[in-house]
Amino acid sequence: MDKTDKRQRGSVYMNICYQIIDDIVKNKYSVGDLIPTQNELAEKFQVSRTTIREAIKELIRRNILKAVKGKGTFVVAKPGELARNSHTEGFSGAQFRNIGREVHSKVILLEEIPADKKLSNKLVVPEKSSITHIRRIRYVDLIPLCVDDAYLVTKYLGGIDFLKEDLETGSLYKILEEKVGIYFRYVEEKYRAVACSKEFAAYLGISANEPVLEIEMISCDEFGKPVEYCENYERSDLFYTVVQFRKTAQKKIKKNIYDKILGAFLGAASGDALGALEKEGALDMEQAGQYIEAFAESEQMDDEGDSRLKKGSVTEAFSLAYFLALEMVKWSGGVSEDGVRNVFLKWAEYLNYLEFSDEEIQNIVRAWKSDVREQEVRITESSNRAAMMIFPIGLANEGNCLKAIQEAVNFTLHICSSGSSAAAAAAVAAAVAKAMESEAGMTDVLEAGVRGSAEGYRISLENGAAAGGASVEKRIRLAIEIGHKGNSPEEVMEELRDLIGTGYTATESIPCAFGILAACDDDLIRAIKMGISIGNETNIITSVIGAIAGCLYGSKKIPREWLDRINLVNNFDLDWITRNVSAEYYEIER
Repeated sequence: MDKTDKRQRGSVYMNICYQIIDDIVKNKYSVGDLIPTQNELAEKFQVSRTTIREAIKELIRRNILKAVKGKGTFVVAKPGELARNSHTEGFSGAQFRNIGREVHSKVILLEEIPADKKLSNKLVVPEKSSITHIRRIRYVDLIPLCVDDAYLVTKYLGGIDFLKEDLETGSLYKILEEKVGIYFRYVEEKYRAVACSKEFAAYLGISANEPVLEIEMISCDEFGKPVEYCENYERSDLFYTVVQFRKTAQKKIKKNIYDKILGAFLGAASGDALGALEKEGALDMEQAGQYIEAFAESEQMDDEGDSRLKKGSVTEAFSLAYFLALEMVKWSGGVSEDGVRNVFLKWAEYLNYLEFSDEEIQNIVRAWKSDVREQEVRITESSNRAAMMIFPIGLANEGNCLKAIQEAVNFTLHICSSGSSAAAAAAVAAAVAKAMESEAGMTDVLEAGVRGSAEGYRISLENGAAAGGASVEKRIRLAIEIGHKGNSPEEVMEELRDLIGTGYTATESIPCAFGILAACDDDLIRAIKMGISIGNETNIITSVIGAIAGCLYGSKKIPREWLDRINLVNNFDLDWITRNVSAEYYEIER
């Protein structure tokens, strides 16, 4: 601190300044009131008149008091109440409740910098990634209110030239919305009082070490991706922050729609996360039970350098379904090539999903980024890739299995040319659509899956899909028969491995999931245990099991701790996506 600056927070006269400000805030003195004389204040605070004189001079400098010769010193301003009722609108959306004032900004720094370890952690990007740093002083009229340090991930900004944008009277968030379609839906804020640094004190016209309110914010877009990290320092002498919350009225949900949709998302995500670490492994049921019991604990698994392998991390099996649901909320005319393309391209921007996905998914994304025609992109083999992510289409079609089948086939044929791939996807979509019905049971759901596979295969061939390979419909029927035999879980799994298979193809992993569902009836946790114990494509098998059974029985059948784990580790908000799907397809308020 500059030795010539005597305005330290700990100095006697500055303490008196803050006590007088506090009296004004608490309405002991109102605007227009005459404050006590210097002698009276000296007696009250037990200090010299010189100290009081310095305190009054400082408050006059800050435009809180005004001295009128021959009359005394009057209160001319009350600290403003900065009301924040929408965290996703930023500073420009803030309002002053008790004073009408003009808010504007001054840009003092605009630069691109490499992400250090702190920014890497906050924004979930690799170290040295390009970060756009914007520092602004925010003013109320001509009074500096706060310093705003914003750090944005450059690769998400679409090449915006901020030198040509109005960052002084305009809104940064509005610029991002209009230029690159970034809408902030989730903001995390942390508040604490700190001593102001010398650099920022100079910007704010206060002394170093005075108390300021530090607000750390991480702003995520509608896909849950951190785009901005911000450090905001607000002065506490002339303004104080009021945070407002409003409870949004929710319409009564008929047929427990919300719980079914959340159950499907949570079941699918948990199944994927639980199965991912056991892929190509084999557990007995006791080991699987112990593994599940430890799922919500805070310790991380040994990741061996793979950042996905934390308990709760999902793979492409669920993450693509999540992005499909996000895109479906925007669709107006049903499934289209552009809609399917957006699912994959948006997904590919998020964290490390693309890096850790299989070669087929990577090829699709690379080709679409290069504007290659979809006929040259599609997977030609019998793949489970469409079926693993298709369940949101079933969620949108309560009881309308035929529409779910048609949309599932339409979606599948944009990424796979195999009729069996379409049949498997249609089986899952139809099963979920049936599970959405309030009176449906597992038998109904399994039958819907069988019919969905048959109808889906027929429709796909009519639309140019390649025929051949094993019948998905017959394999699902056989898998259900195996599940219904009443044998022990170990015996069921052994027979499913031998007769159905647990591999990559749509004719193995998807029928296997139906077989496990048949064996477990209404025991969702037991089905998940079997899914993660059976080996090979465990994450996809268990994710499909979780989606169908989670939808049928609802989220209440799934431990709440799993929801917290999935949201925390993956930066998801499953409640949020559930509300949006519910609102879009079932007219439930967001």
